[in-house]
Amino acid sequence: MLYKFRTSAFDGSLYETTWSPWADFRIDPYMKFPAPQTSSTIDKTAQEVDEFTRSDPGPALPTFDASGAVKRGATQKRTCGQQDAQGRQLCIELSPPTAESKARAHKGAEAPREAAEAKARKARQSPAAAAVAPAVELVDWCWDKAAGKDYMTRTEGPKNIGSARLTFVDAGRDVTIGFATFDFEQRIKAYPNKGASGSNFAEFDQQIAIMPVSIDQALQGVTMKWNSGTTCQSCVTSNVKWTDGQNNPAGSTAYWDVDGTRPPYGERWGRVTTQWNGTGKEIIDLGWSVTATVDASDTASDTANSGTSGTNAMRELAPRCDDYLKSSAPGCVLPFFKLTWTVDTNLYPAAGAYYWYMQQVLPDHAGSKRWDSLMHYLGPDTTVKNSAGNPWNTDNSRRTRWPSTGSRLRSGGCWTATASS
Repeated sequence: MLYKFRTSAFDGSLYETTWSPWADFRIDPYMKFPAPQTSSTIDKTAQEVDEFTRSDPGPALPTFDASGAVKRGATQKRTCGQQDAQGRQLCIELSPPTAESKARAHKGAEAPREAAEAKARKARQSPAAAAVAPAVELVDWCWDKAAGKDYMTRTEGPKNIGSARLTFVDAGRDVTIGFATFDFEQRIKAYPNKGASGSNFAEFDQQIAIMPVSIDQALQGVTMKWNSGTTCQSCVTSNVKWTDGQNNPAGSTAYWDVDGTRPPYGERWGRVTTQWNGTGKEIIDLGWSVTATVDASDTASDTANSGTSGTNAMRELAPRCDDYLKSSAPGCVLPFFKLTWTVDTNLYPAAGAYYWYMQQVLPDHAGSKRWDSLMHYLGPDTTVKNSAGNPWNTDNSRRTRWPSTGSRLRSGGCWTATASS
């Protein structure tokens, strides 16, 4: 565009009596971008596994802040059950993962890796690409993550609960009869649609891994019952299915028989399936505990509380199930995880520049990973109103983006996301 201008000087007290000659200048209102590429190696939907801290790991474990420092100490380190007829009782003390339990977890993860690499070498394949998660693993990326931390994605998590020490005591004489030590880990897997779960219902699975470290012969045998609680109006939860570390059936309970001729070190993996058959959406709160019994007593038992899916303010492990995406079966996710969408500037240089600029100049920097500012999807339950005062709907979103055509703006069903520039 061509513009003209002229000036009249001012020295602070008087203006020039005549105008200067007209001068021309031009403004090019169009930005020039590189030509879009026809292909790109960038995965715009790729997500990193996030590390997080549990806000409610139970009364026997401390809570931590983002830096790993203790935020709140344990409020109940040890619990003891009712005494049996002989005055004996069973007590449980939970603890966060220790250096020893972390080392055991690392060693346990190395075994399948070494076996896979040996198999690959024998088949003359690359050992680096050979290591795969054990067949029993519900979350295939979790098995070799560092112990002592919790991780999650949009549909999967976490990692560690900690360790448990069972103490069988004669309460009347204040005498310890025997000990047993176990390591625990936990998994959750939500299925976002039928294609992921194979079910016509929204579904998520839970898994606990219990690894015995030592069991005194005086206990004769130990049984662990996993209590997985679900607060949900429209859910059906299966019984716990137990397997060994190779995913072979291991009976109806997690049981270890103390045999003096061999160590009772076989791990047990418990798994439950929850199906949601509601409509709309529902946030599902979870809770967990483990009840231990010993063969040395007919009635002695104790229950250790291992926390919930999170405080009301956090709910980091509370699945959300919904049927809003009508093109597929209902599904579930872990909405605490914040998605990252990458605008591929190789394919869409103008769009990438536009989004980047808007993230810089908008007061809330909407959708910017740099400012940790979320972009919010206006879904069916939004409280935002349109110009007519009615609830905002999908047509309002489409016509905001394409006012003349009303072309469809596809949504992946995610309610909150972070877009990286």
